[in-house]
Amino acid sequence: MQQKKIAKFLVLILLIGLVLRFAPVYLFDTQMSYDAPYHQRITEKVFETKEIPAIDETLGGRANIYPPLYSVFQNIIHYTTGFDFFFLGMILLPLISSLTVLTVFVFVRKYAGERKALLAAFLTAVSSSLIAYAYDSPENIVFFLLPAVILFFNEKKSKLGAVIYASGLLWNYLIIIASVIPLVIFLRKRVKEMIYVFVGLALAILYYLVFHGESVFYNQDINLAMDFVSLSFKPAFYISILITYALIIPLIYFIWKNKTEKKSDYWKYFILISLISLTTVFFTPFLRVWEQIKFLSLSSIIIIGCIKVFDNKMKVYAVIYAVILLLSSLVMCFQGFYPSTQKQDFTSMKFIEEFTEQGTILAEPSFSEHMRNSTELDKRILTSLYFENAGKNSFLKESLQYLTFQELENEKEFIEKSELKFIVFNFEDNATRNTEKIESKEFYDKIYSMKYYKNCLIQNKLIGFACGWNETRILKYNETKE
Repeated sequence: MQQKKIAKFLVLILLIGLVLRFAPVYLFDTQMSYDAPYHQRITEKVFETKEIPAIDETLGGRANIYPPLYSVFQNIIHYTTGFDFFFLGMILLPLISSLTVLTVFVFVRKYAGERKALLAAFLTAVSSSLIAYAYDSPENIVFFLLPAVILFFNEKKSKLGAVIYASGLLWNYLIIIASVIPLVIFLRKRVKEMIYVFVGLALAILYYLVFHGESVFYNQDINLAMDFVSLSFKPAFYISILITYALIIPLIYFIWKNKTEKKSDYWKYFILISLISLTTVFFTPFLRVWEQIKFLSLSSIIIIGCIKVFDNKMKVYAVIYAVILLLSSLVMCFQGFYPSTQKQDFTSMKFIEEFTEQGTILAEPSFSEHMRNSTELDKRILTSLYFENAGKNSFLKESLQYLTFQELENEKEFIEKSELKFIVFNFEDNATRNTEKIESKEFYDKIYSMKYYKNCLIQNKLIGFACGWNETRILKYNETKE
């Protein structure tokens, strides 16, 4: 295939990836998904103080152990372009997620040729799981880098590969933890490369110990976070898992039957480890099983491109895989994709800020982070997105349990000690948790309600929580009704 023709196809594929990732940003005109407002808050703190905060002052003060490079990166872009941090939180990560198309293309072209590279690039562009997670986590930067890292190891540039890989720990430690076991298996007979990797990781870990010390291990409650997040994903999560099994298990058959290019074996190990981790959903949410779907997506796409023999069955499978990814992405991006907080919700935040009566405020963690960024209510908010690391003087555990189950054994004691006065619910709370259970309690009065309509192709909350009629509500605790 001529180089000009390849370049045109690649540009077209990149544009498809950009359109799919930026369609939800354009349609909602706000930061997408859960972690974006948290990153905005920490980045603004870096801008104000000119240093990485060792302590996150919210909720009584907690060790800020989140990797620092994304905050630094946003500040560099801010100084370069003048764009504000809210806008950067909308566009940077979907842009970098789109550019993963290029690193996947380069990797597959090196070992399987240009046609298969274009196929892998297209699958990356339209992958619904890669798009769904393209908005709020710096792991997108590691996804972009990882194909290049494995390429460097394959091409005897191991020091460079090790440096870039270890730097990933300073972007997002979750993707590094998930990818290190496949890397160890891949390099098991290459002692020098293994030493490079572990020296790099050790230096990155040393950074945490030097700048955070023992505080890294304080107040950690991983299960608390997992329980809350797993409940939020529950409505459609098992359907996603079944679809993932249906797509990945046939691929494992083709890997076994036709083998893969040996230098792509890393991705084969990544698939197997992620599939095992995904299966733990039936026992525990501890391994963040919802994250495994995107790991499986990236690794399986590269493996599809690197399978040696594309027989007729494999071609049919590849077409089915591509069609499912494309259709699901079109539905998700132009109909069913949703942010955790919509623009209409910001009006309720201003309402509480201007309300004369004092008291603490309970809301879903992402909603709370947006409230921190857009109001002066920080000291009155009971939850935070950094919710596995509760401060000593916080009521985070009780707050999340109350939001999750709408019941507490010591409910009145919690309300009294935390000085709870307001509870805020939006469209997502209603779709994922039984908020009516709290609203029916006689000691809460509804003092604010805003109904708004989100027009979608299919008005179905299971497909898109934001579709159809939505409502943001504020409840006020009324102690006289006890």
